[in-house]
Amino acid sequence: MRFDFRIDGFSSEKITLDGDDSTSSIIKLCKRFPAKNITAILLNGVTFGGMNIADLDEVARATGTPVISVAKKRPSIQSMYRVIDLHHGSSDTKRSLLEKLKPIGIKLANGKSIYVNLSGTTIEQTAEILSKQCILNSVPEAIRVSHLIGSAMRYGISKGRA
Repeated sequence: MRFDFRIDGFSSEKITLDGDDSTSSIIKLCKRFPAKNITAILLNGVTFGGMNIADLDEVARATGTPVISVAKKRPSIQSMYRVIDLHHGSSDTKRSLLEKLKPIGIKLANGKSIYVNLSGTTIEQTAEILSKQCILNSVPEAIRVSHLIGSAMRYGISKGRA
């Protein structure tokens, strides 16, 4: 989604529940999509499909584009470690991805706050990008729209709670 809120298109990719393919899937999505001049890749958190953890540094490196993951509330990295230990046998790969995370709180221009993890960009650039994308709340409009579409696809209706 552009800063003028024009949507250029949609793309999707399947991932494995609790797998380790979210990073490669995000990279495939970005390389397949024909958009030019992408300012940043916005992700809703770092985990997808359970504990399929995206490597933000790898996505930024492979695409040449800054990556910003956002969360409304401060993520509990310790809780994620417990889930990995309980369900994934202390996976060294998943643990090493969590060790790289350093959630940072940002105050947006609209007065709302959001937590981010980032790669390939600065806090100042991130705050500027998110302030342009977060109109009424702390969720970037691109992520809000994707939630609406995902809900409609899954449940037949989107309820606007994104």
